[in-house]
Amino acid sequence: MRVRFSLNLRMLSCLSLAIIASAVLIGGGWASGATRASAETPTTYTYIADTFNNRVLKVASDGRQATVGFGLIEPQGVAVDSAGAVYVCDTFNSRVVKIAADGSQTTVGSHVNGPGLAVDRAGAVYIADEFNSQVVKVATDGTQTTVGTGLNHPWAVAVDESGAVYIADTDNSQVVKVTADGTQTVVASGLNHPYGVAVDRSGAVYVAESDTSRVVKIATDGSQTDVGSGLNRPLGVTVDGSGAVYIADTDNSRVLKVATDGSEATVGSDLQFPSAVAVGVSVPLEVSGAAPAGTTGVAYSFTYDRQGIPLPHLSVTSGSLPPGLSLSEDGVLSGTPTQAGSFSFTITAANGVDPDSTFPASIDVGGAPVTPGGSGSGSGGLAESGSDTTPWSGLGLGLLLAGMGVALLRVNSGRRNRIPN
Repeated sequence: MRVRFSLNLRMLSCLSLAIIASAVLIGGGWASGATRASAETPTTYTYIADTFNNRVLKVASDGRQATVGFGLIEPQGVAVDSAGAVYVCDTFNSRVVKIAADGSQTTVGSHVNGPGLAVDRAGAVYIADEFNSQVVKVATDGTQTTVGTGLNHPWAVAVDESGAVYIADTDNSQVVKVTADGTQTVVASGLNHPYGVAVDRSGAVYVAESDTSRVVKIATDGSQTDVGSGLNRPLGVTVDGSGAVYIADTDNSRVLKVATDGSEATVGSDLQFPSAVAVGVSVPLEVSGAAPAGTTGVAYSFTYDRQGIPLPHLSVTSGSLPPGLSLSEDGVLSGTPTQAGSFSFTITAANGVDPDSTFPASIDVGGAPVTPGGSGSGSGGLAESGSDTTPWSGLGLGLLLAGMGVALLRVNSGRRNRIPN
């Protein structure tokens, strides 16, 4: 039987409260001469640390969902940067990982492991290092610095558009704000063990109080209102660019979205102990690469580059591949072509959650080269009888150059009959 960890036992966990309000997709460069295809319009997605399912779930607005990352064990923190890269506090692997557009996973920072994550506009990652009672900022060059002082087991962190950092200073029962110049102030005090924090564009702060099963909104004038209904030990909260609030309603095994008009809807399905939620853009699906020419009868292999989180599966949806070649889901074009010619086809990239993307592709296949001096094939070959009427063939005909004359040889019953000039 699985035993849930208790927040009071301080077991290592990652409660991520990342706000990526008004995130903007940043287009990267592309190698000269390469070809690409992609979905054009960036949209926002919900990312959920689905802890007891050992996954991070990416959910589209139409309800489609897909798993992000691999090798995760009870992840509890999640954040998204402005380009769509995903950051995960992989709790029981004791690491924070970044999932890049090409599907690769790299470790962020050293000797830090949550429990909270956030990313600012410059790409710096903030980690609420609860066990060491500090918040660590990891710059894009890997430099680590601490943010804030006097913290007592902080569990969550958020960053606003100005770069100010908000910290759920859990055992001090408060939320503190640290501006870019290092000024530290208390935003709210007297809270009941705040485990989650988020901030919207107006500066309003949202706090998840798991022990009292509520999320409270603290306006800039200090007034407080509850957000959401029927909550049961919520651990995570974030806000999107429109002001909608997303709550990791942990013991109800759901993520609750509360729109600005107060209407509520669940996000995601089949969750088990969702402990964190983030909202951000997605890496657009892309396929790139120009397949080199092949040759009939010669083994061939070429791999297209893929981009997307999760990585898309590829398939040919129109046109045709050269006979003898096939395309695998992971982008490997391979086989032995049997027919020469030029072939055009369309590759579709799909990952089950992002809009499908199409990629026009082509490949030329040349004929096998003729080897000089190679033996031919024919209907005759060596005659099996002594008859002079054996048909001549490619095997039985040759040229003999002797001096200035030319003699034809005919193979017949093993004898060479000279035909005079």
